[in-house]
Amino acid sequence: MALATAIPYDPPIEWAVRQIERHLRGEYRLSRRAVALLLLQGDEEFEVLVRRQERPADVAAIQETIAAVQAQFSCSLSYLISVRRQAAAQQIAERVVALPTEHRHDWGERLSQAMMNPWTGVPILLVVLIALYEFVGVFGAQTLVDFLEGTVFEG
Repeated sequence: MALATAIPYDPPIEWAVRQIERHLRGEYRLSRRAVALLLLQGDEEFEVLVRRQERPADVAAIQETIAAVQAQFSCSLSYLISVRRQAAAQQIAERVVALPTEHRHDWGERLSQAMMNPWTGVPILLVVLIALYEFVGVFGAQTLVDFLEGTVFEG
């Protein structure tokens, strides 16, 4: 499946992109479409770059185009362009990302969920602490020490 090379925007934005592209004659490292979209979004660095490379009449025409298309929308062009890009990214992600349809609950997953729940996690914690105390305190400190002192070192 071939992906489209350009994200389609609302018709007024596409019109503005075409108008701005006509006035871009300078050398840019990006495509003219990308520069036009950055100008529509109000990118200050590209505004400065365009002012340096383009004729004043072209800069004025670009600014008029931006103002004309902005007047057609109640929110900023930057927002509209970003929302459309996000929607396009979402469409691409839906085509290429496969999520598992069934979540398997193995023993470790169930234990993890039980430990995260306060109603079951606290009793599990208490059991673990008691078992640790019995192992270290009773077996290690009493039984094992008595065995070592009585059998190994006295014998």
